[in-house]
Amino acid sequence: MIQWSPLLFAAATIWAILAWRHNPASFGYFLACFAVGLACGALNVVDLLEDVPPLVHMFWILVFISAPMFIGAILYSDFDAKMNYQYMSVVVASILGVIVVFRRRLMKLASVDAEQSVGPERGERVSQVD
Repeated sequence: MIQWSPLLFAAATIWAILAWRHNPASFGYFLACFAVGLACGALNVVDLLEDVPPLVHMFWILVFISAPMFIGAILYSDFDAKMNYQYMSVVVASILGVIVVFRRRLMKLASVDAEQSVGPERGERVSQVD
């Protein structure tokens, strides 16, 4: 997914623009959705970058699913307390945007992890540095 993140980010951004043009909502609702997306994206990057417990992965999914209830119930009583296409579009675009920002670091970490897990190739000598 990391190597395709710029293309997916572009598609999600187009989806968000079309979703918000179809049925415009308030700027505050947009900012709340954007903040949820940034939080989920940051938790997702932390989950990918560091060796963290699986609870972090569950936490960003919990934030993603439960945030519309809080946005609808606490901030904007006139909105439904469910995930709608506008919420989904902004949050997914924000998550992918955060992944695009940290893409180089994630790709570098993935290549280092692959080299360490595979080990030296057959016939290749490992030199000892004293």
